[in-house]
Amino acid sequence: MYQKVQQGEDISPCIEALYYLASKQTTEDQLQVMWAEVARERSAFNSLQRVIITAFAILGMIAFFNGAFARVKPSAAANPPAVQAH
Repeated sequence: MYQKVQQGEDISPCIEALYYLASKQTTEDQLQVMWAEVARERSAFNSLQRVIITAFAILGMIAFFNGAFARVKPSAAANPPAVQAH
């Protein structure tokens, strides 16, 4: 480019090419930043989703066992006979 300037040639195509390359690099950097942000958001959403699924699974197990144990009636043999006072 320096030689072209010394020879008096038009350097506007060179300048346009430099602007293009600079803007292309900036665009690629912006895309990388956006992609990293999307990946972080997706990771956070997946983590939150797993926590919610685990919480509902635990609540479901608690409800199931509560219902199962509520239906079981204690047998008469498990309770000792009451002692009557005279």
